[in-house]
Amino acid sequence: MVSSGAGAATTTQDQPEVPDSLVDGSTLTPDGYPIAHGTSFLMAVHFTDDGPDARTILTYGQVGDPELPAFLPGMKAFAAKDWKQVRFTRADILEDPGLEVTEVSA
Repeated sequence: MVSSGAGAATTTQDQPEVPDSLVDGSTLTPDGYPIAHGTSFLMAVHFTDDGPDARTILTYGQVGDPELPAFLPGMKAFAAKDWKQVRFTRADILEDPGLEVTEVSA
């Protein structure tokens, strides 16, 4: 769920000016619906006979500052419906090209 919040956003970040709506009682503007808040992380899981098959997606950027590089990638992936596969099994985890292992001993 994402929403313009119609002025109900609780963020301390400055909000952009929102153009007048196209229809009275609506937040639809000539540029679409302005988004101020909503679900930031989604996970969908399908339980199969071979174990869980899960996907995740981050709907917003990882930071609140639009000047930082991590601001847009999550939103672009969300718009592209680019869900990420969740690795559950040991074999899946070990196949992850980004895997880093740190051994800790007492």
